[in-house]
Amino acid sequence: MQRDRQFKDDAGRRGLLDIFELLGSDHALTKIWRRKMFGLLH
Repeated sequence: MQRDRQFKDDAGRRGLLDIFELLGSDHALTKIWRRKMFGLLH
């Protein structure tokens, strides 16, 4: 995601968002990795 956000139509970000949705917004892993993803993209 950090090197090439457009790779396969932003597949990395979209895949993580799908996982976060499956785990739920209150799951500990979702909270940790959502912050890391935000840091990479912003």
